[in-house]
Parts: sequence; structure tokens; C-alpha cells
Amino acid sequence: MNETKHLLPPPVDGDAQLRLCFLSYQPLSQLVLAVADEFAAEARIEIVDETFDAALAIARQREATGSVDAFVSAGANGAMLRAALATPVATIRVTGYDILVALRQARQTSRRVGIVTYGATIAELDAVKDLLDIEILQYAYRTREEAETRVRALAAQRVPVIVGSSVVVTLSEQLGLRGILAYSLSSVRQGIRDAIELARIARLETGRYERLHGVLHHLKEAVLAVDPQGRIIALNAPMQSVLGRPREQVMGQLLEELAPELSLAETQATGLDERRQDSWIDRLEMLVDRTDIREHG
Repeated sequence: MNETKHLLPPPVDGDAQLRLCFLSYQPLSQLVLAVADEFAAEARIEIVDETFDAALAIARQREATGSVDAFVSAGANGAMLRAALATPVATIRVTGYDILVALRQARQTSRRVGIVTYGATIAELDAVKDLLDIEILQYAYRTREEAETRVRALAAQRVPVIVGSSVVVTLSEQLGLRGILAYSLSSVRQGIRDAIELARIARLETGRYERLHGVLHHLKEAVLAVDPQGRIIALNAPMQSVLGRPREQVMGQLLEELAPELSLAETQATGLDERRQDSWIDRLEMLVDRTDIREHG
């Protein structure tokens, strides 16, 4: 695993600084590095040049050590991280203006331009290709393998320049084509702002969860709590004994997957409490109470 890191200097007040981790290929990482100093008063940004499985492994390690408040990524990488992590993930998004600027830049190389976007092709581009005097060949992808297949297909059609994400740009350049990044400094700035807001909320939530854990610690009954997504956010020592795992191994895990017998999904869906329900877990019979706790509705 080749990991390239750029760490901005830590702030004077240390712990008050929000901690962001950006993961992507180098083309987009360079844009983040170009604007990171603008946010130095609010956040310390770690930039890691990795994507997909390698990026996920690094993100999980950062999450396990509690060394990050929010992640930032883009495209397929961002979608993968959001699905796999409990820590919030902000996504840098491509705007229509970004695409137009990239296409104008590509037009300087050739009239035939390929564009490979994450998720779906952009139907609206058909309306502007005549305006730009350009032939656009579009493909979409969801995995790195699909991105590579799409780029190779454009190369086989002798398309000399391809617009797309950082992974598309990297793959294009590996084949001797010109790759143009579809993202702009403006979209990167917005992605970082979104990450800072998510990090602030995460800090507040973490403080609340720690206080909740402190309350549960003094209870003799086995107790745990989950967040709205069903992930465990607090539990006490008796519940650790019931689950047969230490706190570090269960925090952030989905209760539905870890101990389906204790699932709170129905309670969260209906808002109705359950009292003294008979339940079994690992041959241990228990009376279970389930309570839905709401704040501000």
C-alpha cells in the first residue's frame, strides 16, 4: 500500500482543531492541498493519496484510533466510504459549471472528447455540444474496474482527451491520453466546508455519547444505546459481558448485525416502548426493555 500524506501544521490550541482526512488520487489531492491553508484556522487536514480498498483500509484505521472527525472524498470513493464507516464523510461534488469549464479546456486539444462520470452520464451535455463545437462520448462507472473499462473503450476509439474524476484522469494518463479533472477549486472548497460542518456536529454528538456512557456506567443492569442508524453509541460493563466483547469492538457497530436478538429497529420505527420482553442470547435468558428517546421531535 503506497500512502502519501500531507499534514498541515497543527494549530496552537491543539485539541480545539477539527481533524479532517481527505482520500483520493493525486490529481484531486493537489486541488485540496492548494486551498487547505484557507481553512487552517478551523481544521487540520490530512491528505492521503489512496482510493478504493486501500483508502478504506486507511480510513478504518483512522476511525478505530479516533484520530479523525470527518472524512472528505469524491465520486465512487466517497460513496464507498460513506457505506462502510460510522464517521461522517463529506463528498466533493462536480457542478455543471465545472463540467463546462473542463470541456472547454479539452476542446483545445481535440474536437472529440470523452467524459467518464461516476454514477450516470449527463443527458444535458447533448444540448451544449453544438455550442462548444465538440463531439462528446460519454460513459459512467461505479467501480474502479468499470472506470478502467470505460477509459480503455475511449482509447480504443482514438479519443485523445478524457474529462473525469481523479481516478479517470490517472487511468487516462497511464494510457498516454490527456486527462482533465472535472472538479474545480470552488467545488473542493465547498466539500471542505461541508466536512467541517459534519465534523462539528460529530464532535457535539461524541460529547453527548460520552456523557451517556458515563450515566450507563453506574447502572447495574446491562444497558446499551444506539443512534438513529442503529449503531451502538454507548454501553456499560454488564452489557459488554452479555455481548461477550469489549467496548472497543462494539462501539459504532450495527446492533442488528451484532446481536439481532436485542434489535431496536422496530422500537425506532414505531416509537413505542417495550417492557419486560423475554429474550435469549447465547443461552442466556433476559427480560429486555426497549425505549425510544427523542430530542426536539
